[in-house]
Order: sequence, then C-alpha cells, then structure tokens
Amino acid sequence: MANLTDSTEEPIKARSFLFTRDKSLGEEASEDYAGRKVPYHWKRPVRSLGITLFGAATSVFAFALGGQIALTSGMPTLLVSLAIAFIIALPVTAIVMWHTAGRSMDTDLLSRGIGYGYRGSAFTALVYAANWVMYAGFETAYLASAIHAQWQSPPMWLLYLITAMIVVPLNWFGISQMHWVQKWSIPLFVVGLVWVMIEALRRPAISVVGAHVGWDTVLPALGAVLANVGVWILLIADFSRFVRASDRPKAIAVVSTAGLGMNFIVLPTVGGWLALHAGSANPGSYAVTLTGTVGLIWVVVTQLRVQEANYYLGSLAMSTFVSRNFRIRPGRPAFLTVTGLLAFVLALVGITDHLTQTLTFMGVFLMAWVGTIVGSLIVEQRALRNGETWIEHRRPYLVSWGWPALSALFGSSVIGGAMALWNIPNTYGGFLGIALAAVLAPVITVTFAKHPITAMHADTVPPESWRDGGATVDRDLTGPDAHVTCAVTGESVMKVDACEWPPNSGRTVSARLAETK
Repeated sequence: MANLTDSTEEPIKARSFLFTRDKSLGEEASEDYAGRKVPYHWKRPVRSLGITLFGAATSVFAFALGGQIALTSGMPTLLVSLAIAFIIALPVTAIVMWHTAGRSMDTDLLSRGIGYGYRGSAFTALVYAANWVMYAGFETAYLASAIHAQWQSPPMWLLYLITAMIVVPLNWFGISQMHWVQKWSIPLFVVGLVWVMIEALRRPAISVVGAHVGWDTVLPALGAVLANVGVWILLIADFSRFVRASDRPKAIAVVSTAGLGMNFIVLPTVGGWLALHAGSANPGSYAVTLTGTVGLIWVVVTQLRVQEANYYLGSLAMSTFVSRNFRIRPGRPAFLTVTGLLAFVLALVGITDHLTQTLTFMGVFLMAWVGTIVGSLIVEQRALRNGETWIEHRRPYLVSWGWPALSALFGSSVIGGAMALWNIPNTYGGFLGIALAAVLAPVITVTFAKHPITAMHADTVPPESWRDGGATVDRDLTGPDAHVTCAVTGESVMKVDACEWPPNSGRTVSARLAETK
C-alpha cells in the first residue's frame, strides 16, 4: 500500500444526511458504522470531535455532580478531587484514543481482539449500554424538574415521558445529526449559563459546615468523580474513531480541552459555585428559580445536547449486544426508542436520589473494562507481543470467549463493587473499589493470557494484506488494491473489514454479514 502523508490528503469535508435526497447517505448516517470499521470517506475533521465532546461535557449532570460535592464537602475538596481525576484521565484517554482513531474501531470492536473474544465482548456492550441508559435517566429527570419548576400543572410522569422520548428523533442520523445540533446550540448554552451565573451572584453563598480538605473528604468525592473518568475514556474513544489517524496528536490536544478540561475542571467547579449560591445541587430546579424562562430554555438546550451522546452510545451498545447474542440486526436507530423508555423508567423511580452511589457502583465496572483494554494494549501487545501488530475484530478470525479479559472484568468488578456498595472500609469504599478494579483488571488480564494477543485469534488467520496494522494514514485503505468484492451484496468493501465465510471457503463477504450467519 502507498504510504501517503498529510500533504497528499485532501481536506475532509464532513458528510451529512441534511439537505440531501440521497437515500443511501441517509441510511449510512443512521447506522453510523455501528458494527464495522469507519471508512475514510466517513471520517470527520478534528473540530467536529471538539464540538461533539463539548456538547457531551456541557450537561447539567456535570453541574449537579460538582454541586453535590460542594454542598457536602466544600469547594476545596471539590477542586482537589477534580484535579486528581483530570491527571488520571488524560494519559489513559490518550492511549485508548490513539488506538481507536488509528484503527477506526469503537471500544466494542477493539475489545473483541484484545482479550474478550467475539461473544465475550457482548458483556462489555451490556455494561456500556447500562451506563448510558443510567446517564439518560439522570438527564431526563433534571430536564423534567426544570419544566415542572416553571409549570406545575403537568404530572411528573408525563414530563418524564416527554423529555425521554423527544431525544429519539434528534438522534436518528447519528454523528452527522449530533454534530449539527451541537454546533448551532453552543451560543444558546453559553448565553444561558452566563445569565444563570449573573443571577446567582446576587445571592450570598452558603457555607458548608465542617468543610475541610483531607483524605476523609477527598477520597469519597474522588470515588464519584473517578466513576466519571471511566465513562469519559470510553465515550471519547468511541467518538475518536471518526478522526483520521494522522490527526491523532491534534485530536488529543482538543480532547484535553473541549472534553476532559470542560468535564473535569470547568463545569463541575461552576456547578459547585452555583450550588452554594442557590442552595441546591439540582440545576434543573435552581436555573428556573433564578432566571425563569431563560433558565428553562438553558436547561432544555443543555439537556438535548448531552442526551444526544447518551442515546447515541446507549443505542450503539444495545445494538451490538442484541446482534451478538441473538443474531438479529434491527439497526442502531431501533434501540433509540428502547433507550428512551428505559430513561423514562429510571427517572420515574427516582434515580437522581442516588446519584453518587449509582455513579460509583457503575464506575467500578467501567474502570475494570478500561483496565483490561489498557493492560492488553500496553503490556501484552507492546511488552509481550509475539510479532503481531494488528487487532482483530472479524468473527471468523476470533475465538468466541476470551477468558483472560472476562475473568479480569468479573473478578475485579466483584471485589471493587462489593467495596463500593458496602463502603468497605468506611467512606473510602467507593474510591478504593474503583481504584482496585482499575489496577486488578490489567494484572489479571496479563497473568491469565497464555499467548498475548494471538490467543484471541481462531485457527483461521486472515491474509497479511487483509490485516490492519494501524497505518499512519488511514487513507492507505481506500485504494482499489485495498478492497475486495462482497460475494453476497456485490459491494466493494475494505479488505481489513472483510473475511472468508464460511472459513477457508474462498467466499469473500463483509465481516458484518458474517456476523449474522
């Protein structure tokens, strides 16, 4: 393959479903490569990643998390816990993002070939789906509470239902639609936030009784914040697959500011400050109380922005789980409705009353998953690798169950989850549970892996030209020599996204078709 450089690549123009009658383009946008590698023509500029991550970061959940910690432990504790979380998140995010962007894979496809296997990775998809549904439930409740603060007559269950389901059509066309909504709603978000802050400044800040900075306050706060670290590492990894490989250094710089900087430094700090002035950690309520209709508009815009990410990633994970276990592919958009209904149920049962506990418990599973990914990529593939550099994602070339990573995920999650759930020891349990899961997971993965990386390959191995070794420039995979014709559909597909099915039959099909057989 040609080794093209940045200078020979034409600028990427983000494709969109908007303002076009091209049916195939609309179908491509709605599916958004939920189970395949992202091809070069669907890659997007780095600024698109920044806009999308800024939208995901600017949620009232970030304000609520900062507000709750500030009200219970004080602003100094909040600031220390946020700084530690940022320092931890940045290098781990860069590692995972480097691989997902370089190989055009989401975290599910990446997990298949680094330890979980084809069917084993379905468990990570289930954990992932549960996480984003949880966040969708939080945000649905906050949005409904804002509307109720302005108009008390509609019953709360109806508001929950409306606010949960209104996001479904806004997410139908995936990343293209998300980018468009995020881009044009930024001015409304900024103006509304400034307005709320000005009104809050007119009220005196309350003082938190007994607030001090110490391990007894920082570690419990860090437990809730670290749970958010696991979420963001995986979120950024899934969105970074749309960035071309040669743009990775630039993308990491954007992520550290538009994503991690906003989510772990700026917005929770502002949320803590607002909570102390408003006397409440619920932005959905105090924004309307402070500014009336302006606050309501701000909350609505903010929530619709972040819910796009929650619904997109939740539906993506559910689509993966169902197709992997039940061999049916209704498509990602079909699960948007399921995500909305589950968010409605969670809001209805009062998930916001258990914010830090729920977040910490889910964080154990997410950090264990991140630990297995980092352990495989850094320790196995780099230090112990057997000369192979590609990461496999195609069903015929993978074992079904990857016990090293699965053992690590379940073992570390059970131990860490028990500590977080029962606060063992004392109030440090949440933090120690997450930290222990993150450390144990890579250790168990590497210890149990008898044959690093290659243990995940089945007896049939793809030809060398059909392996993606993480080319510096992913446009290398677009030429005619890098494509084959699918024997079923007749379409041209990338060699690195095709396989022989049945194995050794010489019949070339797209990897996605092989998964449905």
